[in-house]
Amino acid sequence: MTNINQVLQIAQRELGVKELGNSNIVKYGEWYGHNLNGQSWCAMFVSYCLYNAGIQLHIETEKGFHYTPNGAKWFKEQKRWFKDPLPGDIVFFDWQNETDLIPGAANHVAFFIAKTKKGQIITIDGNNPPDDNSNGGEVRYQIRPLDFTVMGFGRPAYTNTIAEPLPLVNGSNLSSLTTGEDIRVWQKRMIARGYDFGTSGADGVFGRRSKKVLEEFQQKLGFKVSGELDVLSWQAAWTAI
Repeated sequence: MTNINQVLQIAQRELGVKELGNSNIVKYGEWYGHNLNGQSWCAMFVSYCLYNAGIQLHIETEKGFHYTPNGAKWFKEQKRWFKDPLPGDIVFFDWQNETDLIPGAANHVAFFIAKTKKGQIITIDGNNPPDDNSNGGEVRYQIRPLDFTVMGFGRPAYTNTIAEPLPLVNGSNLSSLTTGEDIRVWQKRMIARGYDFGTSGADGVFGRRSKKVLEEFQQKLGFKVSGELDVLSWQAAWTAI
């Protein structure tokens, strides 16, 4: 059985993977097969992470799906479609472009990680271009408004979920949360999990003790041991089993 952080651990390892130029040629298309390498690959990236963590969606094939409208349709039919997201959910976007071949259909998918207090959502996306679009799409963190472009959230059959949404993140720095309130909330949660911050407790300061706790936690989960409180490690304080 697969838990949320097993999937997100794989997604994190893929951060920075780029397609060849602007060709959509990428490892996920080669893995998916069916002569689809060279097609839009956001859904194949999501399917790759889920499949390699042990979740076979069986939407188009045993490997998952490549066509985003098929994914949205399947999650709705399975009654696994939600408006309020939890970490690890698959967020479906409709950019509502005038050039859409199928108006109202999903154009893009990504893994939902967390919400911010500014009403934004933080995701890990495949086939998402960098700002200058010079190297084509890549796997990267993204932050967007939670607005009309978000159709909904598909929830795979994880072994762990949380009953309530996570606390909101103050900052928008996806690689290192540094605001005192975010740090304090995280420290309190880690203390509840049994970690020791010494006499300072949850003081909102990310010092050596906090870094040591975080590195132990990242290592335990199989995340990249960076000692930096990124949003993936932050949400895992609530979702990890």
